[in-house]
Amino acid sequence: MSSIRVRARKDGSSYTQVMFRLHGKQTSESFDDHREALKWQALLDRVGPEKARLVLNSAQEPQTLMTVEELVVRHIEQLTGLERGTLQKYERYLRNDISPCIGSLPVALFDEEADAQWVNYLAAKGNSRKTIKNKHGFLSSAMKTGMKLSNVPLTHNPCLGRKLPKTGKKQEMVVYTPEQFLSHLRFVPTHWHTLIHFLARFGPRWSEATALMPMDFDRKHKAAHIQRAWKWTGTSETRLGPPKTETSDRHLEFDEESWDMIEPLLFGPDDKFVFTNTVGGPIRIQTFYNNAWKPSIWLANGCESPSQLTHPDFRPPRRVPKAGMWHGIEPAPAHERLGIWPRIHDLRHTCASWLIDAGYDLFAISRLLGHESTDTTTRIYGHLVRGKLRNLASGVSQQLRAAEEGQRGAGRTDTAAA
Repeated sequence: MSSIRVRARKDGSSYTQVMFRLHGKQTSESFDDHREALKWQALLDRVGPEKARLVLNSAQEPQTLMTVEELVVRHIEQLTGLERGTLQKYERYLRNDISPCIGSLPVALFDEEADAQWVNYLAAKGNSRKTIKNKHGFLSSAMKTGMKLSNVPLTHNPCLGRKLPKTGKKQEMVVYTPEQFLSHLRFVPTHWHTLIHFLARFGPRWSEATALMPMDFDRKHKAAHIQRAWKWTGTSETRLGPPKTETSDRHLEFDEESWDMIEPLLFGPDDKFVFTNTVGGPIRIQTFYNNAWKPSIWLANGCESPSQLTHPDFRPPRRVPKAGMWHGIEPAPAHERLGIWPRIHDLRHTCASWLIDAGYDLFAISRLLGHESTDTTTRIYGHLVRGKLRNLASGVSQQLRAAEEGQRGAGRTDTAAA
């Protein structure tokens, strides 16, 4: 590790020395600006003395090398078609995660070792594996942009092939059985029943379902067109925009039971929302989660007070359920407790699981869910399909046994005739 000391010159001015070891020998670098000394010391401790000195030397030359921070800025400037919220997220990645650690490093010195150190830096900050994957993927895209720039000496992408650390506990998807789903509904106020049924039966994203309007429904053919979704703007406000991908713009076809359930909600003005909150306004996911979803899971698992809620992935509700909305809904008795702690998004997973169990192929399920490709569906739900491979093999065996029995039967008939 390096150390700092402030020295005085004969003329009374001061300078800062950063002391460190290089090839087993003590050496130092001097700075007139104490803040620059501290900044370089932090870089030294992250990337080592050899790379840190190269950075220092390049900064003192007229033709300063492009840094990682400058490359990422260039990358962001070249991105098109981004939602404002996505752009602000990338800018936060740069400001909070890239600049403090590797931003001052010349791109020419950013190698696999530096990339590994940055990933470990993210893990040390407490980022989850998914968050690290998102941030690392963004930096990898910036490096890919750098490879196309003529003034960036980058011949390959140092981020490729990086094995990311397994930090924290991955929250697994929770899939309802049909019985658990109906049991849970008993603890949900009736105002929300149709919305929850729609989420479980058709698997739309929350942002898509809550953006539906009566104009999106074809009453003659009992169908709906998902063509818009709520978009995050980077602030507390949201706005309507296109769905997540091109294939997310899709049509849903209703069976009689599902149509009878949703049709009463379609008689409002065409430009109003089908699913609304209890006062007729658009539903905000955090409000719904706090005031409806979380208390219903709480009660369905038999908790009478927040102090009884001990599940590690499910924090107690912020408030006791509103008396008017929850009147008459008592906690589940011990023998009827739900036994699972699903998120809202798990209704989408449940829809996919039920369809797989019913024997529908992944291509059809992919189109229903609005995935960009079946690769996405396979990556998320492939483990559910694997359980059916034994059934497929059994189906082949049954056909072969039937053929063999048929041949044996034919042989017996021939023998008898002879």
